[in-house]
Amino acid sequence: MTDTITAPWTSEQVAALEQFQTASGMHPFTCGADLHSLPPALVPSHSGWYCPDPACDYRQDWAHTFMTNPSAWPKPFGDRHGPTPEEAHDAVLAAISNQSAANVPGATTEQLPADVLALLDTGRYLSTACETGRLLDEAIVRNPDRGDLPGWRDRMHTRCRLNHKFTGVLCGCPCHEEKP
Repeated sequence: MTDTITAPWTSEQVAALEQFQTASGMHPFTCGADLHSLPPALVPSHSGWYCPDPACDYRQDWAHTFMTNPSAWPKPFGDRHGPTPEEAHDAVLAAISNQSAANVPGATTEQLPADVLALLDTGRYLSTACETGRLLDEAIVRNPDRGDLPGWRDRMHTRCRLNHKFTGVLCGCPCHEEKP
């Protein structure tokens, strides 16, 4: 078995893991649950992997260390076999039929032009997912007998799109702060 890393992961590690999932030529990490409405390739986040299917709550908090270093990826098919990384990335986005490329975490395709953004006082931004996670924190305090609520809270925080779709302002939720 190779060395592993466990979440939380840095932004650089998350980006490398996402690239590994779509462009390494290796089989991606997938969810083991059956009956998905979306492709089961796991999605990396700062807090670990999650299944992209909203009906599934599968989580995984580890990855192989080599997955975060593209130069260390095995090359099972030599230098070129199949689609380019860009083609593979575009195919994955196209396969997720109910999610447009604009809704991919960190996407900037729908951002307003810089000259329009300069006219706005955007203030602090908290994504809908993270806002819901904070509401779930309050529900956990009021309902300590509900053991499922922390899982729902964590799911909401991993579903954050990280930046405001139109302004690009980063989500200010403390869950995104890297831990020392």
